[in-house]
Amino acid sequence: MAGKRINKTAPLSAAEKQKRHREKKAEEKRSADDVFLSKMRETFISDINKLSLDELMALMRKAYSKKSSIPDRVTLKELSEMTGVSVYELKKLEAQGVIEPIKENGLEGADLSIIGLTEDEFMRFVKYLDTPLTLKELSAKAEIPLYKLERMDKMGFFRPA
Repeated sequence: MAGKRINKTAPLSAAEKQKRHREKKAEEKRSADDVFLSKMRETFISDINKLSLDELMALMRKAYSKKSSIPDRVTLKELSEMTGVSVYELKKLEAQGVIEPIKENGLEGADLSIIGLTEDEFMRFVKYLDTPLTLKELSAKAEIPLYKLERMDKMGFFRPA
């Protein structure tokens, strides 16, 4: 019963006045926040409707990504702004091989030659990655010479079953 007044006709004490004033200010702030939030939602929805499909997908990836603070790809200038290191220093690191630019096309012919496959053989090889096969079966189905698969096995490309 501490929150209720016993004598409603008696004048308010200073503590009661302060309490009512704080409650009134808190209620005004809540209502102002609600109005602000509803306006922000309306603005956000209208901005979302104006986005192109690519921009919307990028926004969704950023919002639902576990590592949303770190973008997938950045330019040297953006990396410089994020880290505080000058672009000149980043270019020196790139020349030394510490930083590598992203290859747009994935595996290239030079990378495949290290593995020992041609591009066609590699594409056929990829089709059978999920299927548990022996090296002989894989060689027959993917039409890849057995010696190439054995060399890849020695390089550690296959996991034991």
